[in-house]
Amino acid sequence: MIPEHMPSSRRRYRDWTHERIRSEAAKVGSDAETLMDVILRSQPHPQQGFRSAIGILGLVKRYGHHIPRLGIRTAHRRPAPRSV
Repeated sequence: MIPEHMPSSRRRYRDWTHERIRSEAAKVGSDAETLMDVILRSQPHPQQGFRSAIGILGLVKRYGHHIPRLGIRTAHRRPAPRSV
């Protein structure tokens, strides 16, 4: 698909790959890396989890590593939500 013809909501994520998400999560810690794997695997198509994964990484960028880590540890202990 030609980027100019993509909806803006999809263009925003076109440069992200599984590897990039995992790489960014690994910089935060093993809990974040595991959570990203869970998010990406919990969707019928892994790209459907990009928005959630990138959102979490955005929190890390905005607030630093220590605050989102607490949330990541909590989320990691809970079952992944199912989409309808």
